[in-house]
Amino acid sequence: IVEPIAPEILYKNYITLSSWKSQPHIPHVIKALKKFPQFTKHSKIIEIGSNDGIFLKALKEEGFDSMLGIEPAEDARNSALSNGIESLGIFFNSKTADEIVKTRGKFDIFLSRQNLEHIQDLKDFGLGINKILNPGALVLIEVPNFGMNLNGPDYAFWEEHMNYFTNESLTSYLASVGVKVRHSEIILFSGEALMVIGEYVGVDNVSPDYSYVNELVARIESFKTNWESYKKDINEKLKKFKKADKKIALYGAGARATNFINFCEIGSLLECIVDDQPEKQNKFLPGSRLPICGSENLNSLGIDLCLLAVNAENEEKVISKHAKFLNNNGKFTSVFTPSSKLFDAW
Repeated sequence: IVEPIAPEILYKNYITLSSWKSQPHIPHVIKALKKFPQFTKHSKIIEIGSNDGIFLKALKEEGFDSMLGIEPAEDARNSALSNGIESLGIFFNSKTADEIVKTRGKFDIFLSRQNLEHIQDLKDFGLGINKILNPGALVLIEVPNFGMNLNGPDYAFWEEHMNYFTNESLTSYLASVGVKVRHSEIILFSGEALMVIGEYVGVDNVSPDYSYVNELVARIESFKTNWESYKKDINEKLKKFKKADKKIALYGAGARATNFINFCEIGSLLECIVDDQPEKQNKFLPGSRLPICGSENLNSLGIDLCLLAVNAENEEKVISKHAKFLNNNGKFTSVFTPSSKLFDAW
């Protein structure tokens, strides 16, 4: 992003709180942390970008007793405070890390879930990590997996992110700030996410490995080359469906759905956007300006094909709620990887 929006404007209020989105992987992440001896119920834990405190609340319910959230968005922080999760309304950087250490001391556990991809100054963020952690502290990072986009292919990536990580580039970044990765895996969440757990060993004790870069550049070039045929194929298939007097809608008024529609330029082929989140209804999707309505419109508008633009872990849950649509010969097909229900343009 050449001209990023100032964080003070962009994150004054987050609007979409973490608890709105199903996160069934949270117990798995906590279980992975518990395998490390540093992770005890009396460890001093700090979470950067803690949002409404959904993860810290899960830890609190398991008996962890020393936790601090860092969340600049007012609506998210107020929600966390109402749930008894202590949260500071500041941005995390090297300067605020100094201020936190002065009043709170250093920490044993550093959590950053779905946050690092938004950080404009990764170098300064790393300096903050150096200042705030005790030697041997655990560092948990969870970010969207851009490797999934490259492999999919999936062009509906998160367009507002500053950083796009593969496992190799994330490992190299952490090494550059003194964190040695001890565990990494891909988890199913909002597409795919990378979840790594590292140990803070200091910048002099671990070196970044950049040997992956040439191969990654080649993968990105291939990703770029395949884009036009991907877009053409999707348009041809949807236009053929439309010419047969069939109606098409899309379920899921989210950021990636907005990208999918706008990048592929298929807005004119859709009747509406369906979403059962009340806060999104009676508004319009950016770019295409398609109306967002409740899922009862699948039946009332006589929709024949509904493109699923939801996370793979939620597809069956969504489909199970729409027996009437299916009984009327309606069809669901996914447009997001990874899914076993992908639209045949893949």
